[in-house]
Amino acid sequence: MTNSYFTKERGVKVIIRKLSMLVIIALCLSIVPIAAAASSAVTLNAISSVQSGGVVAVAGASTLDEVTIKVLRPSNSTVFYDIVKVTNGQFADSFTLGSNESAGTYTVVVGQANQVATTTFVVVAPSLPPTPTPLSSNADLSDLTLSSGTLSPAFTSGGTSYSTNVANDVSSITVTATASDSNATLKVNGTAIASGQVSGAISLNVGSNLINIEVTAQNGTPNTYTIVVSRAKQTYTVTFNSNGGSAVSSQPVNYNSTATKPSDPTRNGYTFGGWYKDSGLVTVFDFTTPITADTTLYAKWAVNNTSGPSGGGGAPATSSSNTVISTDGILTLPVGKSGEVSLDDEVKIVIPADAIVKDLQLTITKLTDTQKLLTSKDVPASPVFEILKNFSESFSNEITLIFAFDPKSVKENQKPSVFYYDEAKKAWVEVGGTVDGNHITVKVNHFTKYAVFAVDQTADSKAGTLQPVNFSDISGHWAEANIKQAVSAGIVSGYPDGTFKPDRTVTRAEFAVMLMNALKPQGDGAALTFTDKEKIGAWAQKSVAQAVYAGIISGYEDSSFRPDAEITRPEMAVMIAKATGQSIEANAATGFADDQDIPEWAKGAVATMKKLGIIEGKGANEFAPGDKTTRAEAVTVLLKMLAQKGK
Repeated sequence: MTNSYFTKERGVKVIIRKLSMLVIIALCLSIVPIAAAASSAVTLNAISSVQSGGVVAVAGASTLDEVTIKVLRPSNSTVFYDIVKVTNGQFADSFTLGSNESAGTYTVVVGQANQVATTTFVVVAPSLPPTPTPLSSNADLSDLTLSSGTLSPAFTSGGTSYSTNVANDVSSITVTATASDSNATLKVNGTAIASGQVSGAISLNVGSNLINIEVTAQNGTPNTYTIVVSRAKQTYTVTFNSNGGSAVSSQPVNYNSTATKPSDPTRNGYTFGGWYKDSGLVTVFDFTTPITADTTLYAKWAVNNTSGPSGGGGAPATSSSNTVISTDGILTLPVGKSGEVSLDDEVKIVIPADAIVKDLQLTITKLTDTQKLLTSKDVPASPVFEILKNFSESFSNEITLIFAFDPKSVKENQKPSVFYYDEAKKAWVEVGGTVDGNHITVKVNHFTKYAVFAVDQTADSKAGTLQPVNFSDISGHWAEANIKQAVSAGIVSGYPDGTFKPDRTVTRAEFAVMLMNALKPQGDGAALTFTDKEKIGAWAQKSVAQAVYAGIISGYEDSSFRPDAEITRPEMAVMIAKATGQSIEANAATGFADDQDIPEWAKGAVATMKKLGIIEGKGANEFAPGDKTTRAEAVTVLLKMLAQKGK
């Protein structure tokens, strides 16, 4: 019995040991990857790498009825577990990785018991989204050309306003605009064009034609370039102002052709001295110059004299003339004679006969050593000239100084201005001047060192000095109070000799400057397209451009502005009326006794200005439309205009 008992006990222990081993094997299979136990009963498809948060697809083939799918992290912890059925020998399953799953190699185990297959796949960290490229704000052009004409000024990417002149036979024009950024879009007069491609033909009328080039950047930033194309008339008129001599008939001249030199005019007691391009008789007209605009030429005369005194310095006086002329900068001038002295075509001095009470000896010297006279801030546009005379007294009449200056020294926002050197203060004092081409003219009553400087348009004086209000020639004048008020308000200034010259007439350019000084508009104004815009002095260009932009100035029918013409009372009335913004009734009755003499185009403005009390009549209730406007009248009207606008 004892042996039977022990035999049974041993059998039970054997069974227990076998069961324990089976349990251990099962546990090992559940914990350790079964890669070593690959079986042909299960095959796995390769799995591509996937980002954290991505979908993992597990698929393959198996002869089993179902398979267990287990996915292990690199740390051997389970990330996914599932049992799926096998259908027609195929199985498939998928799951989504958590977005925070770490990167690394993951293991996939699929099968049952020891019939398993394994594979691996790589989890990569999600890539950051690409930084979006900012949209370009570049709305500039890199090039701009025309099929005819030359842009003025020369094209620059930053410049947006241009003009050009073309002949009358140019009836159309094309534009080629190239954008700086390839993503920008272009339109020419509203029609889209490709960058760098020729636009369609743009018809041109005689006169001014505006072309707009609209550039839109990738981000929508707009930019507009403008070109004013002036198409010439078929013919132009050359008018000869004989300045008191015999009449000379005007000539019609085809565009870009030359005028025919007429027979010299005659004048009793005078010798004809040639035709000049300007009323100041500075620039001689060359009859080989092509005519591209209506042109007025001015005759120069010299008073006849049987005894011509020497001009001094080896420069003889003009024969048979009461005017002593010298070209070498040295002049000897007897009392009662008028004189002209110049040096190297850079400076010219004109002395009227009644300016001296004793014989004059005058010298002009171009200074080469100017270090002690100029500072680093000074922008000279001419040499420095020292003008000396043989007596200390002032002249009894004004002396005219005409200087040539270098336009390239004067920037777009600057103007040329004449200065004299104050020896006591060791400082330059601004005189101003009237610009005609590359010449500037001033009237003075004393000699010292003079030069032309480029100064800011807004600057009243290079030295910052204020204009005197107590002028020597306004005491008791009917406009004395108005003159002082206008000067204090910065509308107008006096002359360096302490005078205001209230009865001197005002040119169209001068009145435009006064008017803009009164209105004080913002901005640079419109691009000037007048056919004679080159005659508008740099000192007046901005004011004229502002007046054009404001609709105050439009010029004449021939597209000219005539800056040096004396402004008439009707012209002043029209400009003031437009500046006030008042409605104007065409052909209105003015109520002046000489209403029939007032031009039809000005009657509405004159009537409105009279009604508002801005412009008054003269004498027996006459408007006097033929009279020129004086400086005193101009400042008075401008002050009344400001008072009306302030109501």
